[in-house]
Amino acid sequence: PSSFQFILISATSVLSVEFGVLALGGLGLYEDAASLRVAQSASQLLLFPLFLNNIVLAPLMPGLVASHAIEVVEKKVLRHTKITFRASFLIWLPLFIFADELVSIAFGLEYAEHAVPALRVLALGYLCNVFLGPASLVLTMTGHEKHAFSGQVVTLFVSVLLVVVLVSNFGATGAGIGIALGGVSGRLYLRSKCIRAVGLNPALL
Repeated sequence: PSSFQFILISATSVLSVEFGVLALGGLGLYEDAASLRVAQSASQLLLFPLFLNNIVLAPLMPGLVASHAIEVVEKKVLRHTKITFRASFLIWLPLFIFADELVSIAFGLEYAEHAVPALRVLALGYLCNVFLGPASLVLTMTGHEKHAFSGQVVTLFVSVLLVVVLVSNFGATGAGIGIALGGVSGRLYLRSKCIRAVGLNPALL
């Protein structure tokens, strides 16, 4: 894949996540914008195992797929996905249960009211994303980067639509819902493209 295609995928992904903060700031809801930023910072801890998983899998994918042993590749990907999901779940559980205490300690009591609901929503969304597997990575590393980009476009579209609808009434929590559902929608789309284009299901379903 070209560096330009990687840039497009990365830029679209970043915009999908950051649009909530931009929308809240644009509406003058600065406290909610700051709370959403806190929620995002905490919830992204769940993505650390996925990041490590991608580092391990990325160099292996082209050779594995070139061998045409798709069933072997799928087993390997699913094994990594299971390990990643279990690690992310161990992060998610205390983060979800003790969100009030963790936010108060790490960021201050003033953020607890607005940041905690958004944190719980985002954390659940990220956990679902991990459950759905590294479809974007598989597509990108097997020459189907256009599908990977289209998945990010789906994520961005759904996120922007829901954030615009929800932020006025629900603030940071509404933005969190929009971002989380956008991410899950994009992952489901990528999963379907991965199955069709590569013949591989990276998700635990």
